[in-house]
Amino acid sequence: MIKTKPVFLLMPCLFVFLSVLIGCSRQQPGIAQRDTLFLISLNGKVGYIDKAGKLVVNPQFDVANNFSEGLAGVCVGGKDIFCEGGKWGYIDKAGKYVINPQFDGVYNFSEGLGVVKIGGKWGYIDKAGKLVVNPQFDVAYNFSEGLAGVKFSDKWGFIDKAGKYVINPQFDCAYNFSEGLAVVCVGGKGIFCEGGKRGFIDKAGKYVWNPTN
Repeated sequence: MIKTKPVFLLMPCLFVFLSVLIGCSRQQPGIAQRDTLFLISLNGKVGYIDKAGKLVVNPQFDVANNFSEGLAGVCVGGKDIFCEGGKWGYIDKAGKYVINPQFDGVYNFSEGLGVVKIGGKWGYIDKAGKLVVNPQFDVAYNFSEGLAGVKFSDKWGFIDKAGKYVINPQFDCAYNFSEGLAVVCVGGKGIFCEGGKRGFIDKAGKYVWNPTN
């Protein structure tokens, strides 16, 4: 039998890294779709329309995310597409603040928790705005299949929703779990894990495919 190597989805770690740092779903001027409402940009402000093109939330935010699990992260008082110097909160589909602007960065809710940045570190809140996992990570992903990838002291591991490490930080790069497996990289340098090897781990942190080039 001929042995073959698995084909990895080599989306660079930079994309995922920026997804959390700046919110990959934060939109530059234009239109985007998710969760029945559409982002629009008008005169430098961002709002939302429905499928009929009717304004649902008037353009008033400097930067905004798509809706996820009924909430959307929005930023006010900031500059440029990163909303530098602004504060982030969450609104509902009526445009009402559910969680007032107070964070330095946010990412969409997933599995009931949102990723927020406070004082340069990332943690997790519930939909009432209560901290569930204190900000302590250099980078943090959304939860997927009950686990979230986090970066701490230059290594990636995975935590549960209580903030407890299920898989200790040990990888140079990692991706969220999908269908019970996650791609991880070891032996690489930089945010691309350049020169590293990629393998698959299960939720116990055990390799089901050892790292290969």
